[in-house]
Amino acid sequence: MATFLFRTFAYMPNLPFPSNNWIANLADTFWREATVAQIEKDFALQAIPLVINTILDKSADFLSFFAEQIEALNLVHHPRFVSLLYQLDMPEESISKKLREALPDDIYTILAEAIALQCFRKVWWRQQMK
Repeated sequence: MATFLFRTFAYMPNLPFPSNNWIANLADTFWREATVAQIEKDFALQAIPLVINTILDKSADFLSFFAEQIEALNLVHHPRFVSLLYQLDMPEESISKKLREALPDDIYTILAEAIALQCFRKVWWRQQMK
């Protein structure tokens, strides 16, 4: 079985992830709604109530709105925060480092962008592997 798994991964296509312009993809309704659904799902699996308005047309507005939502939840002090990072498959140490280095006013903006990027990655890879 290990040989089968190795061969499967060895022959996977090398698909470039749109890391430089992933935020621009959120302007597209499909990517934004799919990313928002993934964010809401991951939060719900950790019993953290979050509803995001998917009607927003601009990705910058989406990220600002999302940052306000998680700030209202006081997410970095939420008892399920570490579990949420695990659910999102985000290394706690790298997020902690980013947040320690950030200005206090930027913490939730940085966190919102990191969470949205990770959820976008999940959606993007799911679409690529269909």
